[in-house]
Amino acid sequence: MRLIIGITGSTGVVYGVRMLEVLKKLNVETHLIMSEWAQKCLSMETSYSLDYVRSLATSTSDEKNMASSVSSGTHKVSGMIIAPCSMKTLSAIANGYDDTLVARAAGVTIKESRKLILMVEKLLFQQFILKTC
Repeated sequence: MRLIIGITGSTGVVYGVRMLEVLKKLNVETHLIMSEWAQKCLSMETSYSLDYVRSLATSTSDEKNMASSVSSGTHKVSGMIIAPCSMKTLSAIANGYDDTLVARAAGVTIKESRKLILMVEKLLFQQFILKTC
């Protein structure tokens, strides 16, 4: 199994870290993309280092690298999880505004009819996205 993992700048960054820890133990191949604000929240909300979080993933990409392999449908993955997913990222995905690699990879995931899971801040938005995807 191969998954793209997005961590965006929303409270609850520890959920994304914990998910990576579990997926690593399960030998799931992961490709990590962390937004700039996710990196800032990491240092504000946890004692984890950026290097530690990156070490949990099989591979990583900078969120500004729109030429990353995950920005194309030819990059075969089982799906994508964004945990946490900020409201900005949710809005970008919902409106097709691919301004970051996380949003672009999510758009490609939808286009390729792959599973996309968003852990958003508001339960109402989460229910809306799950129904529409």
